[in-house]
Amino acid sequence: MNIKSLSNKIKVFIDDDVVRYGKKLHKELRAVFRKNVTQYKKFIRSHPVLQLMRLDDLGPYVLLIMPVWWTIVSASIGTWKSIWYMMVFAVGGLVGRSLGCVINDMVDVRLDGGVLRTQSRPMVNNNVTFVEAIKVVSCLSVSAVVMLIFLPKKAIIAAIIGAFGMVLYPFMKYITYFAQVILGVVFNVGVLVVWYAIKPSLTITPILIYMSAVFWTIGYDTIYGHQDRDEDIKMGVKSLSIKLMDRTSTVVWNLYKMAAISLWLTGLGGNTSLLFTAIMGLVMYLLYQEIETLDINDPANCREKFRSNIEIGVLIFIGMLISSS
Repeated sequence: MNIKSLSNKIKVFIDDDVVRYGKKLHKELRAVFRKNVTQYKKFIRSHPVLQLMRLDDLGPYVLLIMPVWWTIVSASIGTWKSIWYMMVFAVGGLVGRSLGCVINDMVDVRLDGGVLRTQSRPMVNNNVTFVEAIKVVSCLSVSAVVMLIFLPKKAIIAAIIGAFGMVLYPFMKYITYFAQVILGVVFNVGVLVVWYAIKPSLTITPILIYMSAVFWTIGYDTIYGHQDRDEDIKMGVKSLSIKLMDRTSTVVWNLYKMAAISLWLTGLGGNTSLLFTAIMGLVMYLLYQEIETLDINDPANCREKFRSNIEIGVLIFIGMLISSS
């Protein structure tokens, strides 16, 4: 039985009134959220430096921090310690992501000027100069170092390797079609950093979570890349999106399956619960629906499918949290 036929069978057992109520509630919650988000973005975009740090769009930040939080829950270190590490690495993740965004914009300033979606970025419009961007990088780097010095040696080494990859990543799109693979490897180093901050050595659990996060990131960033695919081709930029073209759905679905299986195998430290298995089944269904409705020739559709992974990442976190309690 394939996932499509299974989803149809599931719908038979769900009352139509429940479905309609769920959709209405979801719509209302999103409306309230979007209203507050709009006001927040308006404030951030009135400050070019904050916009340069991409603080006006925290969706990708959530994608970055979720695997880190999965790892913390899987480490089974108790409620208060878990909350502490989540808070610390939430701040560290925000600093790291902001640093990566600024470096990326410094490297891509000419490219961004030729892509419609990125023409409003601060450095393209000269709202932030190159010298000012260097100052921002310096401040963020110092902040990162201050946080790192309190971590164990292995965590520091993992973070340094990740930082080196973060600097190299923006150049990869000019060299290889597999930039998304490199992003997946670099973007999720936080999983290893937080594990080494908690535990003295690696086990199969963080390795599986890291693998899952890498597969997941390659998948959703390949979808993301289709937003600017035609402009990238004209400008000579490479990406996995361009390499795959019509094979995108098949390859990304396989990546998603590997991500879900790897994460399920973690089993919260080897004790896979029925609830966690059920939640991973729901995650697989949502990922399948994402691929089924993906239109790689519609930038708005690609953006929507990319951002749907934010909710999926949060769902996994909630599932792991409930299953571990």
